[in-house]
Amino acid sequence: MMRRRFHIDLEPLEDRRLLSGPGSLDPSFGAGGTVTTTFSGRDIASKLLVQADGKVVAVGANMARYNDNGTLDATFGKGGKVTSVSSRSAALVPAGTANAGKIVVAGTSSTKKTGSDFTLTRYNANGSVDASFGTRGVVTTDLGGYDVTEAVAVQPDGKIVVAGESTNTARTLADGFGLARYNADGTLDTSFGSGGKVVTPLWNCDLHSLALQPDGKIVVVAQAASTVGQEFHFTVARYNANGTLDTGFGPAHNGLVLVTDMLADHPGVTSGGWYSDTLAYEAYDVAVQADGKIVAVGETYGNAQGDGWLIARFDAAGNLDDTFGIRGTTFVKPSGDINLWDQAFGVALQADGRIVVAGGGDNAAEFYVGRFDAAGNLDGTFGSGGLVHTVVGSSPNQARDVAIQPDGKIVVSGDAATSSGIGFGLARYLAPTTMTAMAGTLTSTAAAPGPAPTTPWSDASGDDSPQPIGPTIPPVSRLFARRRPRVTLAARPGGALL
Repeated sequence: MMRRRFHIDLEPLEDRRLLSGPGSLDPSFGAGGTVTTTFSGRDIASKLLVQADGKVVAVGANMARYNDNGTLDATFGKGGKVTSVSSRSAALVPAGTANAGKIVVAGTSSTKKTGSDFTLTRYNANGSVDASFGTRGVVTTDLGGYDVTEAVAVQPDGKIVVAGESTNTARTLADGFGLARYNADGTLDTSFGSGGKVVTPLWNCDLHSLALQPDGKIVVVAQAASTVGQEFHFTVARYNANGTLDTGFGPAHNGLVLVTDMLADHPGVTSGGWYSDTLAYEAYDVAVQADGKIVAVGETYGNAQGDGWLIARFDAAGNLDDTFGIRGTTFVKPSGDINLWDQAFGVALQADGRIVVAGGGDNAAEFYVGRFDAAGNLDGTFGSGGLVHTVVGSSPNQARDVAIQPDGKIVVSGDAATSSGIGFGLARYLAPTTMTAMAGTLTSTAAAPGPAPTTPWSDASGDDSPQPIGPTIPPVSRLFARRRPRVTLAARPGGALL
């Protein structure tokens, strides 16, 4: 009996978006993508840390650690919480050091003698105080004035960099940036500045964040003025690894960039807001790209069209990057309400070059999250036109920080109102992979870094094992069968088909 075999070939498929689109809340996290945590008093999760295992640590006046599904991690502190840490910032000790996984919390302590000092506390991975650090886990440092800690980071060698403001003892406007660097045991690093300390005189200073470059240089962002009476400038400073200002950075080659006319070429942005007759600027967070360019986010106020987000990118020499936005800047009003004061508080970089920004504002009722492409444009594939608004708990809400998990998901922290009070609010967003099936193979464009997720399927061989759908994608034929799929038709004598 003759058999005829007909082969079915797979045709190219169109692009498919897996799960929900980028910017959708992750339903596997908390209650529909959001989590709230309250303490005995009001609090806000102003700093967000992501561990290598994907667990998330939120830090404010208290501290909490969350499992991947958003539940409190019972192995941390008491029921997932550590209370009364009084933090202004926090950082994880990186892998490859003797204290990897420990948490450094930076705050400020008041004394009768010095007014206030930088204060560091180091916690073990289980949330207990690390008694091997400083004096019973705590270090305090007087920079010579009224010192307020604002930011902390841990270098790859385990040394700890702290930045904030240092005002003279009379607490006049003649203040400046204050920095200190510590060895891993909490002693001051005498190879940095003068005995481990640096003070840079400026006016009207509010330093907010710092970032470390791979070459050991330190970048800080703030609002400041070079002389008394000036409007607030969007300020970036860079220090060498030894604590001196980097003379290769900034237009005056003094390590400082104080920008005043950042939005001069933006259509519809003019001065005349309620705060000031001239535009003023403030930088709240900073990140350094792999190519050395510096992304800083903050706000502009004194704007007749409403105060809003300001995203700026500088080249490695401290010049505004003309390939980004308009003359190096992007202005966004995420609330769309001229009466609201929109502020960009946090920034995180995806591995593909996209920039994620989170913020809130005066009287804000929602988290605002935006994603921008490498050219400074809102990413239309994210949320609605590049923006997402999320109510966490109940109003008010304000997002203060953002981080990228190892699997590429975006986590945002801030505050949230609940029936038990105002406490931590967190939200997690999807950043799924885009899959394209063409010419018998699948190619992947990852929206964010991280290990390849898996999905189960059954093929003709009965293999139901999970298969990767990330960078190591099998040929399309393997999605359906290990052997070439076929249909076999047999004909009886006389032409009837079996």
